[in-house]
Amino acid sequence: MRTKKKIKPREGILETERLIISPWQKYDEYLGYIIWGNPIISGYLTQCAFTKEEIDQKIEEQKESYRKYKTCLFPMFLKENNHFIGVCGVYPHENQYKFVILLLPNNWHRGYGQEAGKVIIDYVFNVLHIPCLVAGHHPNDEYSEYVYEKLGFVRMRNHFWKPTNKVHYGYVLNNEKL
Repeated sequence: MRTKKKIKPREGILETERLIISPWQKYDEYLGYIIWGNPIISGYLTQCAFTKEEIDQKIEEQKESYRKYKTCLFPMFLKENNHFIGVCGVYPHENQYKFVILLLPNNWHRGYGQEAGKVIIDYVFNVLHIPCLVAGHHPNDEYSEYVYEKLGFVRMRNHFWKPTNKVHYGYVLNNEKL
């Protein structure tokens, strides 16, 4: 009779009840292809699929962001089975810090975005002392609106996002402790 092998949990810097949030590790490049190569995800971010070179650049940007600022779009994994579910985090963008949640479609509507968002916001506000976060989403992504508002973001101005050729909704969240 075979016994089920226990999965060694991934090392992370942040945890929730169900999630491990980890910096990019040496052999994690394939995760970038899973998330940014997903046609549903890329459809909310750009008009056409990301090229290999663009995905490689995104991965390197996140690694560099973590090296410089100790924050990035962190890969997220389920604790129970180490299953990769998406990325969530903050990265510097045009003199601001941009908050992003990207979940693979089979993980939507399970509360992972809000769960990860809470711990990321706590980390960047209370450990890194970032004063303010901005966020945005595609007009067809109504669930992101729900999650952002649950996390305390306030709807601000809409902005034209050239990569999708659409007007996206914008949000802000101020660190009230600063």
